[in-house]
Amino acid sequence: MTVRSLILGLLGAVFIGGVGYLNDSVLRLAPLVGNHLPISVFGILILCVIGLNPLLSLIRASWRFRGSELAVIVMLMLTACCIPGSGLMRTFVPTLALPAHYNNKLPGWSNAAVLSHVPPEMLPAGGQYDEAVIDPLFHGLGRPGEPIGLSDVPWSKWQG
Repeated sequence: MTVRSLILGLLGAVFIGGVGYLNDSVLRLAPLVGNHLPISVFGILILCVIGLNPLLSLIRASWRFRGSELAVIVMLMLTACCIPGSGLMRTFVPTLALPAHYNNKLPGWSNAAVLSHVPPEMLPAGGQYDEAVIDPLFHGLGRPGEPIGLSDVPWSKWQG
């Protein structure tokens, strides 16, 4: 493991984590991380092995990436793939908000007092059903096809 492999891997991870949501949800392009073998990571690996390494060896043989360096870079980038797309950005927020919805709509949840086992600070609106938090998860926030502003999100309801 070298410093350059760590720096390049972390830069790739920041790129995937930062641009993934923008690419998938805002620009609505092909998913940056669409499956378990994301082209955004393995495509870069193939380009490095086939294109970049031969060029680097022509300039100076010691500049080529070793297999262990490429493995570190790919590992760090694959780790970041859990954030955009089907990972954290799509499932984490509903997972926090939907228990209040289920407790309000499903008798089994309210009869079993499921929410009494969760600290209210961990759930939006203190674990209480609030239309400003729950309805946008089902119906979207704002008008269809139009972007929303940061001020449109009910941030105060999401504070613990």
